[in-house]
This record gives sequence, C-alpha cells and structure tokens, in this order.
Amino acid sequence: MSRQIVIPVICILIVIGILISTILNFKINDLRESEMSAKSSYGAADIDTFFTSYQAMATQLGAIPEVKDMMLTMKKGADLFDYEHMDRLQELFIAAADIDTDNISVTWFADFDTSQLWESSGFKTEKGEWDVTTRSWYKEILDAKGTIVTEPYTTTAGEVVASVITPVYGDNKDVLGVAGLDLKLTILSNMMEKHKFGKTGYYVLLSSDGQVIYHPSSDSIGKHISELDVDEKVKDAISEHKAEFFKYKSNGKSIYGYSSMVGDTNWMILTGMPSREYNSAYFIILIIIVVVFVIAGVVITLGTIKTAKSIVNPLEQLEKIADEIANGNLEIDAKVESNDEIGQVAASLDHTVVRLKDYIVYINEITEVLEEIGKGNLNFELKNDYTGDFKKIEDGLLEIKQQLSVTITGITEASHEVAEGAEQIAHTAQNISEGATDQASAIEELQATIETVSSQVDRNAQNAVAANDKSTLVQQNLNACDEQMKKLVAAMEDISKSSSQIKEVISTIQNIADQTTLLALNASIEAARAGEAGRGFAVVANEVNHLALDSMTAAQSTVDLIANALDSVDKGMGIVQETAEMLQHSVEESNELGKRIDDISEASLSQADSLNQVTGGIEQISSVVTENSAMAEESAAFSQELTAQAQLLNQQIEVFRL
Repeated sequence: MSRQIVIPVICILIVIGILISTILNFKINDLRESEMSAKSSYGAADIDTFFTSYQAMATQLGAIPEVKDMMLTMKKGADLFDYEHMDRLQELFIAAADIDTDNISVTWFADFDTSQLWESSGFKTEKGEWDVTTRSWYKEILDAKGTIVTEPYTTTAGEVVASVITPVYGDNKDVLGVAGLDLKLTILSNMMEKHKFGKTGYYVLLSSDGQVIYHPSSDSIGKHISELDVDEKVKDAISEHKAEFFKYKSNGKSIYGYSSMVGDTNWMILTGMPSREYNSAYFIILIIIVVVFVIAGVVITLGTIKTAKSIVNPLEQLEKIADEIANGNLEIDAKVESNDEIGQVAASLDHTVVRLKDYIVYINEITEVLEEIGKGNLNFELKNDYTGDFKKIEDGLLEIKQQLSVTITGITEASHEVAEGAEQIAHTAQNISEGATDQASAIEELQATIETVSSQVDRNAQNAVAANDKSTLVQQNLNACDEQMKKLVAAMEDISKSSSQIKEVISTIQNIADQTTLLALNASIEAARAGEAGRGFAVVANEVNHLALDSMTAAQSTVDLIANALDSVDKGMGIVQETAEMLQHSVEESNELGKRIDDISEASLSQADSLNQVTGGIEQISSVVTENSAMAEESAAFSQELTAQAQLLNQQIEVFRL
C-alpha cells in the first residue's frame, strides 16, 4: 500500500524537478546570453570610441585648406614639394602627430596627380613613385565615400599599425588625394586586456578581414580566423560580419560566445566563456533542487508509511472477513475498531451478512421452484415475502408461469394443425411429382425433334455460306475479266491511234520521196550540162531517183497494209465492245446473284441461331421441370417428416402440467 503511494509521489517530484530545472536553464541561458551580448557590445563600443576619435582627427587633417589647395594646384608631372605653402602644411601635420605620440605613429598625405607621399616622420617619395590607385584600400575608400580604417600591417620599423584614411574632395566632388594617420595597435591590446567578464571569459579582437589583433593566447595574435581551431559557424559569422550568439568548439573545448560589430569599421569583437563557467550557476541551482526534492521525498515517504499503516491494518481485517463470507461462513463477527470511513465500511459489511442470511432463504425457495419447472410442473406457489431485487425475481417467476402456460397451450393447438397441414402437403406434393415426370418425358421428345431440325438448318446454313463463298469467287473472277476487257479496249484504241499516226508518217515519207525525185531530176540535168565532168554525179542522181521510186512503192504498199490493219482493228473494236457489254451484263447479274445468296446465307444463319435459342430454352425448361419434380419429391418427404415431428411435439407437450 505504502509503495503504491510513495512511488507515484516520487515520480511526480522527479518530473516537477526536471521541469523546474529546465525552465531555470532557459532563464539562466537567456541571462547569460544577454550578459555576453552586453559585454561584447561594451567592448565593441570601447574600440569604436577609440577609432571614432582618430577618424575625426583624420577627417580634420583632410579638411585643412592648405591640403585641398595643394592638391588642386599640383598637376600631373609636377613636384609636390614645389607647393609654395608646403612648409606650413608640414608643420600642421607634424603638430597633429605630436598630440598623441603614444598612439599615433605618423600623419601623412598623398596626392593623386603627382603620385607622391609625405609623412610627418620626414619620409617622402619622389613624384610618380606612390600611386594611390594601387593601394589595397583604394576601392574601399571610394565605396565608403568617407574615412576608413585599413587592415593592420607591419611598418618597415617592425611596428604593427592600422591607417585611418580620409579622402580629399575637389570642388566637383572628385577625389584629389588622401590624408591620414597611422595608429599603433598596441593600445588596442591593452584596452582589450582590461575587459573581463566572469573568471574565465575572454575577448578576441579581429580586423575587417578576420585577422586576430588581440587574443588571450599570444600565439593566436596575427593569425587569420581561418587558422584558428574554431567551428566553421564562428568563421562564417566573422567573414559575413554578423552579430549573433552561438555555442562553438575551440581547441576541443565547448565555448559560448557572442560576436559584435565595432561601429562601421567592419572590425569585430568575439567573446568567449567555457561551458563549465557558463553553466556553473545552473549546476549550483540544480544541486539545490536535487537536495530539496530528496529531503521532500524522504519526508513524504515517512508520512505516507505512517498513514498507510493506520489504513492497512483495518483493511486487512476487512479482507479476512470478506474471505470468510466468500467461503460461505455467514456466522462471522464483522466488528472492526476504527472511527474513520473504514469503521463505516465494517458496519455496512455486518449489515450485509444479516441480509445475506435472508437471501439464502429466498435462493432455496427459488431453486425448488426452478426444479419443478424443469420437471414440467407449472402449477407452483411462492411462500416467502420477497424484498429488494428478489421482488423482481418473484415477479419474473410468476410471469414465466403465466407465459409458459399460454405458450404450451398455443403450441399444442398449433401442433395439431401442423400435423393436418403436413398430410395435405404430402398428398399435393405427390401429385405434383407425378405431373412433373410426365412433363419431363414430353419435353425430352420435343427436344429430340428440335435437335433434328436444328441440325438440318445448320447444314443448310453451311451450304448457303459455301455457295456465298463460291459466288463471291465467281464475282471476283468476272470483275477481273471486266477489268482485263477494259484494258483490251484501251489497247485497241491505242492501236487505232498509232495506225493513224503511221499514216501521217507514210504521208511524210511520200513527200520526201517526191522531193527526192525532183532533186534527182535536177541533179541529172546539172550532170548533163557538166558533160564529161558530171558523169559520175549523173550516176549518183540516177541511183537517188531509183531509191525515191522504191520508197514511194514501199510507202504505197505500207499504206495499203495499214488500211487493211485499220479495217481489222475497227472490226476487232466492234467485237471487243460487244464482248465488254456482255461481260458487264454478266458482272451485274453475278452481283445480283451474290446479293441473293448473301440474303439466303444470313437468313439461314439467323434461323440456326433462333433454333439454338429455342433448343437452349427447351433445355432450361427441361432442367426446371426436372428440378420441380425433385423438389416435389423432397416436399413430399419433408411433409412426412413434418408429420412425424408434429406427433413427437405433441408427446413432449403432454409432459407439462398446467
């Protein structure tokens, strides 16, 4: 009992402790983060104030009227030191450098046109030796359009400095040159060493490109942030100039830190605090919470055990009493000494024992009544006066008696009626079975006749299909002959046309022969005129004349032959035309015959399908009739069985006494 109470209480205390510690952790982290942000911002503001004062000095140097006048006066190719007020200008810059010799290394100015530089230390360059446009900070100063702080660098004297540079503008807002001063960065280290938070917290100062200017570890000074053993997220925050809080790893240790911007210089302050010191306050509070909850747990446990004993002992007595009652011992004394709710439970339990004794009397009488009902005796009476839920049992038994009497009487009457109805159903089913048998025989004969007709119709359909196929083949052959006859007619027409053309060619040959004869005659006349010299030519003319005569004779013979051929062609054309017309008529008759055969084929196939459907219908009718016959026989059997069951029911009902 005590364990069941103590364990949940301890679990609740643990959960509450975890919740409280978690909330406190969040709050402490928020406070720590705010503290680190404030410390980082304070350090950044200190550095920014330092730079701001020297940025103002550089701006004042660039605003000296002699600086602007000198740069406007000097032209390309001129010597910067030919300026008439150079001595005055140098005195001003030297005086500015002497104001703060601890932090200012030199003051200086440089001209674009002459490409010359002068420093307060006395160093100067020749004309054309110091081109401002080649400096790493040139583009930065153009983009800023104001005073900038350059990246740290080491001078020839071995001193680490950063230049504060301001542009000098002309009347047209064009850059004429620059003026500035070099700051010693040792002062920054001294400033950063003064900033402390916590016991182990530290600051890191980085230039705009990520160079370490100050670090608690002297080995890290002068290195780039990418060379340090820190997480990539820190390197990314520094390279992107973002102010944010993060947890990171440095040299294998967990560090909490915050990055802040130093004004508008793009320099950054990075704070760091080891995880152990960062979470020290949380660990102390966590230990206090654990101690408090342990003490609370011990107190609650002791109190719970004491309370549980005062409850458990009476409950154990009640448990023993309940076991005795469960085992059927109703003579037990249920008195328990307790003044609380447990005493009230014990009194109720004692009253329950008294009532149980009365219930046993009720149960015995109900058992006797149920035994009589089981034997079929519904004529019984209840002698005891029932109370409580047992009153419902008394009413239920009386209701059962009445309902069973009415039901048994109704069943008796119904069983007689069922027996009579079963005999009538059996007789009717026997008649139906005999009629179904006769119907089945008649349908079998009808089915055999239809199958014979169906096979004949199928054969006719097959013959019609075969005839249709033959008719189609003949029709195709006639169509082919018709096409060939059309080609023959076209060929005869082509022959006739060609013969006409040959006539024209022979007419041309005759003309040529006539011309040749005239030519030969003229040649003979000319040969005769030539005398002895033209004798050979006369022979040739004579031969040409003979050749012309032969050509005319041959042409005439050809004309006669072609005329005969044309007559034959004309006669052939007539015959072919008649044949074509007869063939065309045959094709049309064949097409008509094919259509008739198609109709016969389709009708035969349709008749065959119809007979198949009739055959199927007859088969279904036969199946139904057969099933009806079987069902009629089964009905007769069921009717006989129903009659037997009705008689058995009457025998069983006779057992009840109403």
